[in-house]
Amino acid sequence: WNREGILMKKQFWLLIAAAMLAAALGGCGGQEGVSEPVSESASPVSSESTPEEASGTAASDPEPAGDTPVGEFWSIPDETVLSSLPSELMMELELFQLLRPAEGWSEDMTVGEVKAYWQNLSPEDERLTTPYQMAQSYTLQLEHTVPVLREVGDTISDGTDSITLSELQSDGFVTCFAVDFSGETGGEYVQEWGKTSPLPGYTGSYGHTVSLENGVQERLIRFSSLPFSQLADHSETPFPYDLDIMLEDYMVDTKTAVFPKINNTREGFVPVSAQLSPLSLAVTFSPVGVTPAGVQPDGTITLEMTGMQPVKLLSGGEVRYTFSEDEAYGWMLVHNAGDGFLPVTCPTVAGAYDLRPLQTLTVCAGPDDAWEIFPDYDEIDAIEFEGVVYPLQ
Repeated sequence: WNREGILMKKQFWLLIAAAMLAAALGGCGGQEGVSEPVSESASPVSSESTPEEASGTAASDPEPAGDTPVGEFWSIPDETVLSSLPSELMMELELFQLLRPAEGWSEDMTVGEVKAYWQNLSPEDERLTTPYQMAQSYTLQLEHTVPVLREVGDTISDGTDSITLSELQSDGFVTCFAVDFSGETGGEYVQEWGKTSPLPGYTGSYGHTVSLENGVQERLIRFSSLPFSQLADHSETPFPYDLDIMLEDYMVDTKTAVFPKINNTREGFVPVSAQLSPLSLAVTFSPVGVTPAGVQPDGTITLEMTGMQPVKLLSGGEVRYTFSEDEAYGWMLVHNAGDGFLPVTCPTVAGAYDLRPLQTLTVCAGPDDAWEIFPDYDEIDAIEFEGVVYPLQ
């Protein structure tokens, strides 16, 4: 692709780290007295149903939850003193400082004491807030010193060249927009950290240029591993100007799937949320005890669904679309979405949550494709993930 091609860059928030340690409270046994609240902010894709009401169908019933979450920390005896933890866990412990007790914290505490402390954390504790929960409400308050495009139809000019925002559609994970330029040169967005939205998560954009009768048009797609509600950016060409658009008036119809609590006692890829629109499919999932998709065992990052079963969209029980390394459709990418505290089958933090690493599979139009990649959107009624079919509603 040319310079308007892919401009992806990793933009991870490291507000809360140590997925291995921050989830530790103790096994499921002996937790009968712990309440299990369900946070409305636990999923970036809202639904009228709660995770407990979710249902799916498979060739065989899923395995029941075990007694102990997956993770090396759970094999350490409760009487183990923190200062004697293996060296590979001490770095995690340093990163974990954000969840330590306000008083009485020391490396002389035992693993059991840490678990007991975490068990008593309130799910409303502000330290449990992560980018995953904040994604939908995240917006930038920018001060603009140059002309700004704020809605479709806006035109700005420096007396020689003019720029018009001519089209825009969004589903919260993917935003497609077109900018018309009166000259022969289009724009090139800076995507400067702290001044660009979408954030948080992994974000990127790509697109192409088409000729107009009196100029050129840039057609771009901006995507994120987490939902976003604002499109903001800055360009220096053909003269300095900004984009700053709230997307609520440009949202297309969407369907979502509701998934049960994450089974954090069994290895595998576990679905967290799924959203389908005419523009894209976005499936957020957690790799539990397995190598994350898109990451080879040697640590090499790929753009493939490594180790995952094909993801399918169905209509009336028949498969309409299949997404895998061998059957790509449009532009497909598996990318990191940071960490999030999520409802789990085996309570850890705050009695009902576990800090889980997250990834998102995004399928949307390629640079030269029509934006609406699913013309039969209205007919698709289910998604299959790891062999289990869930209804879309």
